[in-house]
Amino acid sequence: MEKSQDWEDVYDRRVSNMVRECMVILEGLVPDDKQRAPLRQLMRRTIYNATDGLKSDLVNMGLARKQENYNFPN
Repeated sequence: MEKSQDWEDVYDRRVSNMVRECMVILEGLVPDDKQRAPLRQLMRRTIYNATDGLKSDLVNMGLARKQENYNFPN
């Protein structure tokens, strides 16, 4: 698999995970089903629009995926 496809696959999976986590949080914050359904749709659309735009910008810039190591202070 090409590296560009590799980072794009990782990016897509992480965005999907982020959306899923946001939906779980929304479930706990909005108890009414009638309010929750439109909010879920709005949040999902907003997140995917923003992340798709970011992904497109990164691809157009030709950036290669770089593994970051985050070391938190002890």
